[in-house]
Amino acid sequence: MSRQESISTEDAIALPSESCREILADSYAIALQEIASGSYRGGSGWFAALARFLWGDKKQANALYCLVPLKESTSYAYVAGRAEPPAWLLVALLRSDDGGRILDWIMQDAEPRWWRLLKRARRAVAIFDRFRKEENDLD
Repeated sequence: MSRQESISTEDAIALPSESCREILADSYAIALQEIASGSYRGGSGWFAALARFLWGDKKQANALYCLVPLKESTSYAYVAGRAEPPAWLLVALLRSDDGGRILDWIMQDAEPRWWRLLKRARRAVAIFDRFRKEENDLD
């Protein structure tokens, strides 16, 4: 049985070399620099900020506890920013009914092409849905 290795962010992330920066999109290189410097919002307390965005200032731990199978004390630790949640928790939340809002919060400052296209498609669908509703109301 292998022992899981714990790797710190500083040890795991290396800034891209000059040749890599030319290949990478600017937003990706900037994100890597933000992560390495610690200025990226994904640092300590990011999940507490996400919980406030999703559920306001009240009952964040209760909402999390209802969505995923966690001990109540663990839910409180995550939403208070005292512990970092595991990746599976973020995956579970992304797959929930709030997944779109969570992805919006995570990606709010990002501008990769796929994200811009997805936002445009979402706006187009919303316009189409409003048009369809108005058309149905006329009938």
